[in-house]
Formats: sequence, C-alpha cells, structure tokens
Amino acid sequence: MLIQRTDKFPGWDERTMSALNSERLEACEKKLAGLPSVCIFDSDCSDDAAEKLYAFSYYFAEDQKPELHTAISLRSRVLQNFPSEIHLLSQEEHDLLIKMILVGGSFLLASQEDLIPAESLIRRMFCKLDMTSSPFRLSMPHQLCTAGLLLIAADSHKEYRSVCENILDTVDNSLYLYGIVQMDTVLKHISKAFEKTVLSGRNNLFRRIIYASYRSTFDRNGKMLLIHPGLFDPGRAIIQREKMISLTMADPDELSAAYRDLEDLEEPLYSRMLNAIQDSVRPDTSPEDTVEDLIILSKQDVPISGLREVLSARLYCHMTDEMISALRDLHDRIPRWFPLNMFRVQ
Repeated sequence: MLIQRTDKFPGWDERTMSALNSERLEACEKKLAGLPSVCIFDSDCSDDAAEKLYAFSYYFAEDQKPELHTAISLRSRVLQNFPSEIHLLSQEEHDLLIKMILVGGSFLLASQEDLIPAESLIRRMFCKLDMTSSPFRLSMPHQLCTAGLLLIAADSHKEYRSVCENILDTVDNSLYLYGIVQMDTVLKHISKAFEKTVLSGRNNLFRRIIYASYRSTFDRNGKMLLIHPGLFDPGRAIIQREKMISLTMADPDELSAAYRDLEDLEEPLYSRMLNAIQDSVRPDTSPEDTVEDLIILSKQDVPISGLREVLSARLYCHMTDEMISALRDLHDRIPRWFPLNMFRVQ
C-alpha cells in the first residue's frame, strides 16, 4: 500500500501504529465500497463493470498502454496467471485464500483486519466482496476454487510457500531493525530465490507480493521504499536514513543475530511496561497494542512528553510512579531507527 500523508502535526496518539492501521482499514473499506457488485467471472458482468474492476486491479498499474477491456479478456488473464500467482501471495492473502478454498469458495471475514488481504485478492483475482452481509463475505470464482484445491495440495506449493515465508520474515526483521528497506533489494532477493523454478522471471507477480505485504513510499529520486507499518513520517525518515547508510537488507545471518540481540534488549522493557499498565488500560484498546505503540514511537525518537501523551490517552486512571518509571526506561533504552532529534522541532 502506497503511503501519502497530507496532515503535518496531528496529536501523538494519532501517529501510533494502531492509529495508522485504523486509518488504513478505513481507507480500504471506502475503496471497496465503490466497486461494482459483480465479478468478471459472473455471467451478468457488463464490460462497463469489467472496466471499473480493471481500474482497481494490479493489471491497471502494470499495463504499459491503455485499451478497452471486456470481462472475457480479463477472465482469461486471471486464469493464465493463477497457477503461478497462488504461490506468490502475502501470508495474510494466502491464509484467507486457503480458508475460501476449503469452504467451497465463500468466506465470512472474521475481522476488519481481513479487509486488507481481501482488497489485494480482489485486485489480483477479481474475488468479490459482499458488503451487504454482516460480517462481509468474500467469494472467489469457482473456476479458481477448483484449480486452487489441486494446486495447494502439491509438494511444489509447499516448497514455494516456504521460500516466500522465509523472504517475508527477512523483510519483516529488516523493517523492525531499520524502519525502511529499498524495494529493489527485496525484488532482487525474490527473483534470485525463484530463478531456477517455473516462477522464474515473473517480476510482475514478485512485485505484487511485495505490494500486498508492505507499506511503501518513494524517495527523492523516485525509487520505491518499503516502510515499517508504524513509521508515521516517511519523508523525514528517508532524509535521515540517506545521510547514514544504504537502505538495504542485511546479510541473513547478521540480520538474525541482530534481531535476536534486539529481542533480548527489548523483551524486559516490554514486559515491565505491560505489567505496569495491564489492569489500567481503557476497554477500547489493549495493553499489548499500547506497549507496542510506545516502542515503535520510541524507535522514531519521539520525546518522552509524546509517549506520556499517548499512554495517558489509553488509561482510565492517572499514571502511577511505576508506569512513569517504566515509560522512561523504555524511552531511554529502545534503539532508534534514525538519528536523534528527528521529531524534536515541531
């Protein structure tokens, strides 16, 4: 998902990862609500509806020249891509697709968070979302459901999924360590991993799994960057990172070692903060999300006053001495993504 921000100085609680995720879900629901109520695989799908669905799809961004589309032509492209594309899904997309396949092609979305992978499956395969039901119902074309059942049972699917999951884990860890990663680096990593398989050269599908899995933005040279879901101000962060090091993924072994070291450092800070607020958080949030938000804000060098503002908004009582002490410890010891004083001047 491409990130574009227009508001400059919202309150700190609006800059948390929880708030950014809520904003993303709200935007996703609005986009999906504007889609036609039919799918290109429906017999009553008009060419006008097919054109609107095409404009929402990944194909629209990938195609080099404009042309008119019919439901039949789009159906053919999806069926052609599907045997490869089913292997190259984000983890959330794959989980949702498996559920649909196993129940015959139609699945009630368990939570609002399912809207994000649902949107991507609609953009890839023209799945259909019924927003009149409660909860929403996502359906995949029966032609894909039948083929999908055979494809996921194959050993090759398990092998390809293992490769994808390892790559996505590496990117996740890199983003948690550094906040930003160059998309080109990830694309090369995926391409190399599949170069001796039937998926070799499917760069359009490689890009789709990246778009479906991560938030993105552009640097000042127009290159796409992947950003951590809790990073509020990518523009300022990019400028800071460009002054330091290349925005690449680390060597996998070095990355694993660095991530383990970070876990050892952060786990006691997380546990102490969680224990301090466990029974004092308002019912519309969770203590786990609150601590995670505080940690991600600390990585962006948000001042202690900002963290106190966020924590105070989540509590139904005044902060205790232990909460203040735990918050100070977390603020002082969490490693930063960027140089100090990034958010000092507001």
